[in-house]
Amino acid sequence: MFGRKPDLVTALITRRKDGSFEVQYIGDDSGSPKEPKPAATLAELRATIDPAVVARYGEKLPDNGMGVGYAIYPWREGKVPKALAPEVGTDFLIFEVEETSGGFRATESKTRIGTSADSLDALVGAVAEMVGSRWPSLVPEVPGVLNWQRVLTASGFMPFRR
Repeated sequence: MFGRKPDLVTALITRRKDGSFEVQYIGDDSGSPKEPKPAATLAELRATIDPAVVARYGEKLPDNGMGVGYAIYPWREGKVPKALAPEVGTDFLIFEVEETSGGFRATESKTRIGTSADSLDALVGAVAEMVGSRWPSLVPEVPGVLNWQRVLTASGFMPFRR
């Protein structure tokens, strides 16, 4: 339907050469929030993204809410080397992120390896440490993404349930 707000917007977060993080929004043609300046940490960037998404889409949410994805690429883009891919079980690691009462948990979708940390920023290091303990050649630049899905409702952000 023309003019309808998107059912999903994704905040594509990447690390810049200077180590800071930047975001680009991906959604439909109805317009996205203004992209903020790069931030030194994921926590700082999230503190600008969440209110911007609420301000942009909050007034006209579908009854069942709207999906808001964070695709976080904290490492340089790469793939698991072909020789190691059979052992790993994939050529790119996709970590599904869940917010917990004590922080965050990331579980890789194919290998099912997982780890926890008290913040998104700490989760990046915890994932790299876990991957490195299993496959040392895949660090420091883990070939993967942190994928965090939530739903924005009239009551605020809720966990996405599969």
